[in-house]
Amino acid sequence: MERTWVPRAVRGTGRLTEQVPPVLLPTDTARFGDGTPVPYGEDAGASAEGLVVRRGGTSVTVEWGRAPAATVEATDVTLLRGGARRIHVLRVPHGGTLTTVVRAG
Repeated sequence: MERTWVPRAVRGTGRLTEQVPPVLLPTDTARFGDGTPVPYGEDAGASAEGLVVRRGGTSVTVEWGRAPAATVEATDVTLLRGGARRIHVLRVPHGGTLTTVVRAG
């Protein structure tokens, strides 16, 4: 059986912010778990338990199991083929302990 998820746990002594850098194309659909859209090249935020990015028939979901005020910030950094792949930064603040799960499907 092929594993389609990766867990990541962090623990600190105080408030921290987990950062995940999704690379989005203009044709991707990204939404927080509560349905709030994350437009390509724009900043967004929501109190949600995850972020789903869809590209074609594939999706990648980042879940953190709580509902903090998470944000996605668009950067000016682009990668590969024509510069359409833009790095965005997902930030999830937490009290010092957080487990994220990244799922592909």
